[in-house]
Amino acid sequence: MKYISLWDVDKYDFLLKNILAVALKPKRRVINHTSRPSNSFTLFTEGEVEYTFDGETHRLPAGSLIYLPKGSRHSFRWVSDKVLFSHINFEMYVGGEYTVFSKTPLIISTNCDPELQKLFSDICNLYSSREYCYTLRAKARLIEFIYTLLKIHRAKLSSIPHKNPATACIEYINENYSQKITTEELCRITSLSPTHLRRVFKNSTGSTIVDYVNQCRITKSLELLTHSEMSVMEISEAVGFESQNYYTRVFRKLMNTTPNAYRNNLT
Repeated sequence: MKYISLWDVDKYDFLLKNILAVALKPKRRVINHTSRPSNSFTLFTEGEVEYTFDGETHRLPAGSLIYLPKGSRHSFRWVSDKVLFSHINFEMYVGGEYTVFSKTPLIISTNCDPELQKLFSDICNLYSSREYCYTLRAKARLIEFIYTLLKIHRAKLSSIPHKNPATACIEYINENYSQKITTEELCRITSLSPTHLRRVFKNSTGSTIVDYVNQCRITKSLELLTHSEMSVMEISEAVGFESQNYYTRVFRKLMNTTPNAYRNNLT
């Protein structure tokens, strides 16, 4: 199996085969894939879901667009009472080799561009209508969809002033510490692979990305412990920790005390 970056696909002569587009309301609230059978772009049109892969859980609202590579392992869980989404399944070959854009699922956007949503809908409608040459037209639409993805990605990159990748990451983390911060998002910002990004960040800051994010969140939480009446649980959520227990463990590691003890010592 061949791996190429989604954002570099224009550099390759690729072949698309066996496209299938379907709109679905999942029958089961929890779905586990130990080895996905095909490549897929998935667009959530209604409801919230949680996807767990690569050791992380991502909460995705309606309008989220993700890529699921063939062979990937992931699980899906409803959060809302009603969930609707559409799949575009496809096979892609470069130089005769089955090709994927990543080894694990890739969150492309949590607020999919309307132009992309329109193309996605067009492909699904072609399959549901079975119009003349619908498979050929679907392939053409999928190529246009991929081109539009690249166009939007390039426009976002060009709007960001050129910066050292570590500096760009630090600024993003400082502005978005209360949200879910993923390596995929930082890779999109810097146009670096995960491995390269981690190495550049560590060499520039002396810290891993995870440690820097935790340090930033703990620093922000100190302000809330000192100047607010929020509970420790509320503070942990406000600064982006997934649970109060994890917040307390990180706080103890960095501050040699607990959040409650720190607050009590202020008086």
